[in-house]
Amino acid sequence: MSTKPWGPFGLGLCLVPCLAYLSAATSAQENLDLTHVPARAVAAAVIHPRQLTQRPEWELMPWEIMQVAAQQEFGIDPLALERVLLIAPAPNPAAPPEWGAVLTFSQPQQLAVKLLEQTEAASVGSTEYQRALRPDLPSFCQVDPRTLV
Repeated sequence: MSTKPWGPFGLGLCLVPCLAYLSAATSAQENLDLTHVPARAVAAAVIHPRQLTQRPEWELMPWEIMQVAAQQEFGIDPLALERVLLIAPAPNPAAPPEWGAVLTFSQPQQLAVKLLEQTEAASVGSTEYQRALRPDLPSFCQVDPRTLV
């Protein structure tokens, strides 16, 4: 058993997503904004949902139903999602798993009152955000009308 903080396989498992992330981030087609990625992030993945919806393999997905449900529950249009940047920090054995996401939309989004009712206003330094009232719900910050962290 390894006494290193990464465990016997941790560093290798960390490098795989990091390398995949770096290859995507250096792509000539991708202009990736890392402004909202914390310094302690060790892995990230980029998903382009709008591109996925246009692939033949996904043509039978009930996109309209998901769109209506997401707009009612969250006030966001999943079909307007240009990019999702998923972020993970190094694991902490003393805490539950953490993750984050930066959602970038093609058009402004108005968050649903239903979603906002499950949060309370909070701040970290000068950044205001909505803190979840329960641990199973997400906290979030609407940076601008097209960006949700």
